[in-house]
Amino acid sequence: MSTSTPDTTSDVSVFQPLPLFPVWCDLQTPFDDAMPESDHDSVIPAQLSYLAIYNPTLGPTDETIADQIVFYTSKSSYARRIDSSTVEGETNKSLEDEENERLRQIGLAQGMVNFASNFSAGKTLEYVETDKARVVLLELEKDWWIVASIDLTRIPAERSPGASDSPAFYYSSREMGPPPLLIQQLRRAHSEFLLHHDYNLDDILHQVGRSTFCLFLERFWEKFAWNWELLLTGNPIIEIYNGIKLSAGGELGIGVGEEEWGSGEREVLEDFVTRTDGLVDLVVSRFGDLSSQFEESPALTGSNNQSRWLGADNDPQPSDGVVFTGVGALSRHSLVHVSHWMECIYRFGDAAVEGEFQKMPLGVPHRITILSQVYLVR
Repeated sequence: MSTSTPDTTSDVSVFQPLPLFPVWCDLQTPFDDAMPESDHDSVIPAQLSYLAIYNPTLGPTDETIADQIVFYTSKSSYARRIDSSTVEGETNKSLEDEENERLRQIGLAQGMVNFASNFSAGKTLEYVETDKARVVLLELEKDWWIVASIDLTRIPAERSPGASDSPAFYYSSREMGPPPLLIQQLRRAHSEFLLHHDYNLDDILHQVGRSTFCLFLERFWEKFAWNWELLLTGNPIIEIYNGIKLSAGGELGIGVGEEEWGSGEREVLEDFVTRTDGLVDLVVSRFGDLSSQFEESPALTGSNNQSRWLGADNDPQPSDGVVFTGVGALSRHSLVHVSHWMECIYRFGDAAVEGEFQKMPLGVPHRITILSQVYLVR
């Protein structure tokens, strides 16, 4: 079954369900046997099975089909990387098996997309539900596809007395992010990747070459894949509609009956943009609360206090969000991306910045110049 996600390029987002497709009940999710099937008493939350990015135009023939895949990660490959006890012979066999498996998965994904296109009036297939997994397929850009297979939550089943053939467990998508949310999270991650590199994937590939391009993808997407929160948390409605999360008090100086609240601060910020040479726009957000230790002793402003505030992987509170959206120099679309990145800085700290600008090769123009300074004000 497939569905279309909200159009993030317009002000109004509308869900338009596509025609129904056959249920792929016989589609087996790779690495099913990686789960501890013998442990029937524990609940295993939904988890990523594999994630891949590919471009069919990079390998149009059967001999070059492997060149289509520019990024791939799976449970088995990730576990092998962090397990140093694997011997060389086993590693070589695992790599060969993984290569065959990834080619099968990409071929299956392309087959599903092509089959569904015959019945969808030009709309692309975006997800497939199976008994054990949810497979998300998304065209990030023209010819650039991402496919993510997610194992559903495994729950022990209640056995009836005398029913020895009843299943020991079943799979459920309860409390798991719905497909529109998962799709929007992938789109948001894609936009954050481009924020640090270039306008589109084709330009990055042509500028830096395949090996460096794959390195960029691996550094970003592997971190995203294995920190991807697949269950419902935070404020999913904002993510689904790709909105800007405002602070609970709203924007400074904006709102009926609140003209006096924050008007002075807003004038100062607008004047700061006008008076600063080279400053195109300014966006201000607030996150977190002052710790009791900081309130008692304002002198405690060192790195220890900051480290407890930044990078703690805390979801924004209802009171957190943007308090000043700038003077209008940034488009609404760009403002959304900047506000999301500021939220990432609060959640992940230095990992959200990661020195991406310094890591670009010499001679490659940087995508973002207005974000050369990030000020953290307590």
